[in-house]
Amino acid sequence: MLFVPAIQEEMLARALERGADALLIDLQDSVPPAEKERARGLAREWVVKLKNEQTQVWVRINPSHELLAKPDLRAVVAEELTGVVLPRATSRNHLLFVEALIRDAELANGVKEGQTKLIALIESAAGLLACEEIARASTRLVGLAFGGEDYCEDLGVERTKDGHELQYPRSLIAVCARVAGLLALDTIYSDFRDDVGLREDTQAARSVGFHGKLAIHPAQVGTINAIFRPTPEAIEYSRRVIEAHDEALARGDGAVQIEGRMVDRPVAARAKRVIELATAIEAREAQSGI
Repeated sequence: MLFVPAIQEEMLARALERGADALLIDLQDSVPPAEKERARGLAREWVVKLKNEQTQVWVRINPSHELLAKPDLRAVVAEELTGVVLPRATSRNHLLFVEALIRDAELANGVKEGQTKLIALIESAAGLLACEEIARASTRLVGLAFGGEDYCEDLGVERTKDGHELQYPRSLIAVCARVAGLLALDTIYSDFRDDVGLREDTQAARSVGFHGKLAIHPAQVGTINAIFRPTPEAIEYSRRVIEAHDEALARGDGAVQIEGRMVDRPVAARAKRVIELATAIEAREAQSGI
């Protein structure tokens, strides 16, 4: 999911060329206070322009406690909008309040009720402690995202290159997302010139159960996609695992050894998820002409 500042029209004009699965038009941190109203107008305009069958279009609104969320939503909720990213989510009631604002915006803008999806950004200690209840708060919710920079600022700790301070929140967010059947999206990596660091950071997130990552620069998209995409070797091995396990079941065996490893139901299930993901990526690329 690639951030694009709402006030940067040149970036918006080229956003679909970047290869991201989703674009996130930002009305929050990348827009100074004096530009908020202009940014809303541009965001509304570009939500329509960027509508694409293969690429989702989202908008990150301003935090609800700053009294900017309501006008943000009235401006951007439209048939073409996939959904809204809510920053600094802190509780179930917070989600319900914003859900009500979205419902009002849908009614005002002639959008079918319930169409606008929601992703909650967990960016504070309070949000982390409420992560499980947030994950179950709304039927609009399709994902949890981690805001590592704000989380570290809230705790008063430094964001380090090896990311050891992010291990616990990452694990908790991934688990809460899994239990609720949601996507888990990892935090940004702020040094967009450090591809090695980005690669290591993305691999760390993937290893604990994240499905994708927020990107702040187009140069990061390729690396992120490559890490979350199953490798040809992983795809081929998964196919062998599934075949061997199916043959074992046909013989009445629950497990089988393949290439020195024991394969049983959980291993076969993971292999099937690898194939499903690879198939979905291939289908998207075929539609996009990539």
